[in-house]
Amino acid sequence: MKNLSKLLLFLSFDFLFISCSEEENSPIASEKSSISFGAVLNDLLADKAAVKQAVNDLPACSDDDPSYVEIILLQDVVEVLGSPGEPFQIDLVAGETFTQYVPELELDPGTYSLDYFAVYNSAGELIWLAPRGGELEGFVENPLPLTINLGAGVKKYVDVPVLCYDERLVNEYGYLFFDLIPTELVDFCFFANFCKNSGRHFPAAFSLDIWLGTDDTGIQLYSNEENNVSTQGEDPSAEPLCIVLPDLAEFADDEDYIYYEITLLDWAGVYGDADASTLNGTLSREDIQAHFDGDEAVDYEHLMFGCSDGIITQFNGPLFDLITIPYGKILVADASAGIKDLYGNMILDLPGVNSIATVGTGNMWATTGPAEETPLDENQRLYQVLNNRVEKVVNLFEFEAAYNPDGADVNSNPFDVKAINENLALVVDAGGNDLLRVDNLGNIEVVAVFPPEVVSTDNVKNLVGCPGSGADLCELPPMMPAQAVPTTVVIGPDGYYYVGELKGFPAPTGEANIWRIAPNAEGAMCGSSADCT
Repeated sequence: MKNLSKLLLFLSFDFLFISCSEEENSPIASEKSSISFGAVLNDLLADKAAVKQAVNDLPACSDDDPSYVEIILLQDVVEVLGSPGEPFQIDLVAGETFTQYVPELELDPGTYSLDYFAVYNSAGELIWLAPRGGELEGFVENPLPLTINLGAGVKKYVDVPVLCYDERLVNEYGYLFFDLIPTELVDFCFFANFCKNSGRHFPAAFSLDIWLGTDDTGIQLYSNEENNVSTQGEDPSAEPLCIVLPDLAEFADDEDYIYYEITLLDWAGVYGDADASTLNGTLSREDIQAHFDGDEAVDYEHLMFGCSDGIITQFNGPLFDLITIPYGKILVADASAGIKDLYGNMILDLPGVNSIATVGTGNMWATTGPAEETPLDENQRLYQVLNNRVEKVVNLFEFEAAYNPDGADVNSNPFDVKAINENLALVVDAGGNDLLRVDNLGNIEVVAVFPPEVVSTDNVKNLVGCPGSGADLCELPPMMPAQAVPTTVVIGPDGYYYVGELKGFPAPTGEANIWRIAPNAEGAMCGSSADCT
């Protein structure tokens, strides 16, 4: 799941006051000094509602190199350089992030105020802007107006922070300092359950506070953030709460530097009043990075209020599939409701689901169908889940009715799905006796067909007590054809597809097959084609 968030890029320009002197406070004959600028880039998250409008007023970030700056410099209220209608322009040194020397910035000693500061690319497009008051000033240490105390005959550097906004993957965020070396900001999510004395699990409503450090005496990064909860639908649901944490290079991988507190909140109509209990903990870089699936997604930290270590979960069932996803989490295909986690929390509303296959974290394929084989259209579908949105890909019953690859009665019961990638999936249809390859546009290709085999009827006769029981099944012939009824598929380490059979009526013993199918097979008839053996 690629999580997109707004990104504020923070750039600090060094305001250089220069004359013949080489160091600040070194006296020279002239009483004049001059100003130039240099750059440092940092990333700051801007995902709070309070700053959304202010962020929209910023220029969009780009990979363009800065070319020049525009400034307005005051002394008291008098404009020394530049004006609102015509800011003063200063070129940057080629290939560098500080400005060239300009004689207009030779100034008398005194106190000045930088009232406006903007950075442009060579095409004259604004790429960075210094914040002046408002909500964004909290993102920088020294917002405008910036006071500059200029001594006599000195070379003076003054940091001027600027911002822009971007939308990119959380995993690509970075702090950039004077040498423009990036430090990541990483996405981190919390989810919680609450258990009453009866042992029943509920998704929890909670608030979050986070500090830099190992207790609540450090710098507070987040205060009283709350997760979103809902009572819409059949079951109450809660969303993970995701924030961004800095990956600070000065701490060792196993050194804790983030402290959090999670406080349980009341939830009327679900579990009622809570006792405001609080869970706390610390995180190291190893702890944070352990929740990431490469550059694609993040898995949440799962916390429990009042829950035992055991799993006490009631599912309505039937449960057709269990799969693991990164970091040991388990998903359940609960056909009565949808895809849930191991604690019964609803992940996706999808009644009839009988098989799921993930692609990373957050993206998956899923099949739905009837509880048993049927000649009717009863929700035999393939779905794709992208960023928690469920989209129907194709009606598998319609394909079976139109093409009927095995030539037997029209019957569809998609029973297992495996992801080839996020654009292709394999579906084994137990009713249609075939293996299908389906793309995300709903195009279907028959990979293999599983024909019936003639098998012994001894097993079913023994099960009903033949010959003494006199049951109707005792009249079956000694041998009869049985459908394959394929129910499972995996992609082997050799890239071939492996399909396992249930073997249909009369339920013989020792007759079920595992077929090995070439990945480039097209309509292979298993047992007679070299592509399915």
